[in-house]
Order: sequence, then C-alpha cells, then structure tokens
Amino acid sequence: MARNREFDIDEALTSAMGLFWLNGYSNTSLDNLLESMDIGKGSFYQAFDNKRDLYIQTLNLYKNQTRQFFESISSNGRGIKRLRNYFMSLIEEMYNEDFIQRGCFLCNASIENSGKDKEITKIVSAGYKEVINKIKEIVEESQEMGEIRKDLDADATAHWLFCSTYGQLMLAKSDYKKSKIKKIAMDTIDILV
Repeated sequence: MARNREFDIDEALTSAMGLFWLNGYSNTSLDNLLESMDIGKGSFYQAFDNKRDLYIQTLNLYKNQTRQFFESISSNGRGIKRLRNYFMSLIEEMYNEDFIQRGCFLCNASIENSGKDKEITKIVSAGYKEVINKIKEIVEESQEMGEIRKDLDADATAHWLFCSTYGQLMLAKSDYKKSKIKKIAMDTIDILV
C-alpha cells in the first residue's frame, strides 16, 4: 500500500522553481532539490517521475504566474496609456533585486535548453506567445483609438516590443539606471505614434 504524500505540493513546487530559476536545470542536483523542498527521496518519487518532470512542472507554474502578472499590469488604462503603464510596471519589476539576480525563468530555460528538449521549448514558446498576444491586444486597441499608426502590422509590432522588453531586461541586469531604461521604453513606444 502506497503511503500518502506528507508535504504541500505547491510549496514544494515553488521551492524547486526558485532553485531551478537561480541555478538552472543542469546546476541543480536532486540533493539540492530535496533539501530545498524539505522532502525525502521516497516522497519526491511519489510526486514526480524524475527531476525533468519536476522542472517541467516548475516551468508551467512560472508560466501561469507570469500570465497572471501580465494580466494585472496590462489592465491599467486604455490604448497607448495602457501600453505605457504596462512597460513602466514591467520595468519596476525588472529592478526588483530578486529579479535582477535571477532574470526571467523562461528566458533562462530557453538559453540553457537551446532547443534540445522539445517539451521545454514548447512551454517556453507558449509563455512567450501569451505575452506577445497580450502586447498585440494593446497595440490593436491603440490603433483603433488612433494612438498608434495603423500602417504598422500589430503582430510584428508586438513581437518587436517583446524583443525590446527583453533587451531592456538585459540592460537592467547590467549597470543601467532605471531612469535610462524608462526613457528607452517610452522612446520605443513614441516611435509607434
């Protein structure tokens, strides 16, 4: 008869996500995970098939948390004001000390994976697409309101803004001041007007 799990799965996933996020998949050992999650090997294998299974679950958890974060920061205002608020909120998050140290978990997974694992690539790609679609929605709304040029392809513009955001993240992880990144973001948006 199998024993019942004696730990909180959500807490364990959150703990494991933090470790993978900070160290990456390859640099996180099963022993590191067991210690961080405060569980034994038996409990681990009752809940997860293996380290990769846990990693995939943490990527999905992060993707879901990211979706909620982007929903919350993109709901303030309408049109170009909404786009500006979206970028300003994102920049504030970029300068959170924890985020500067770890960066974006999906980006980190994408870089470490380099397309080697199709399931991980699919999760990362889906996470990126969700953000791009949210940006596209804001661009289209701004175009309908006459605040962004209608000759711009909304999908291509959303991809461009997404890439710009990740460029800003890389600058934030260096010694760029928040005020400079905010100026870059606002100038990027002004190009669309």
